[in-house]
Amino acid sequence: MHYISRVLVVCALAASASISGASAKDAKHGADVAKPVAPANFKDILVQDMQPLAVVPRAELVKFYDARDYEPAWTGDDDKIAASQRAIRILQAADKQGLSPRDYLAPLKQWKKAPTTGAAAMHYDIALTTTLLRYAHDVSVG
Repeated sequence: MHYISRVLVVCALAASASISGASAKDAKHGADVAKPVAPANFKDILVQDMQPLAVVPRAELVKFYDARDYEPAWTGDDDKIAASQRAIRILQAADKQGLSPRDYLAPLKQWKKAPTTGAAAMHYDIALTTTLLRYAHDVSVG
């Protein structure tokens, strides 16, 4: 149960980082703030381009990102990247739950570090979210 709580905390940190750190308008000046990942493109990749989602129903991912207005959870700014690093440390310790860390880290191995912009960042974000949802499921039901 301890690790499920940690996964949920990491997800909550990602959500709060996006709410507090990435608004569409600069509150001080009312001007649009440049976003490192365009939500429309993010949604397109999520809905159309991602193939390795069989382990997590696409509807769960769409629901997760729809609630975030298709803002990335793990990429785009320092707070989100720090949250992604905490999430990866949880996955690296999967053996403490009787699971193989390799099973969860394999989808992320193509990235040495979290990309911050562009399609690579979108794919990384979706891959990490998918992996965390799978991990949370596996920890909870075995």
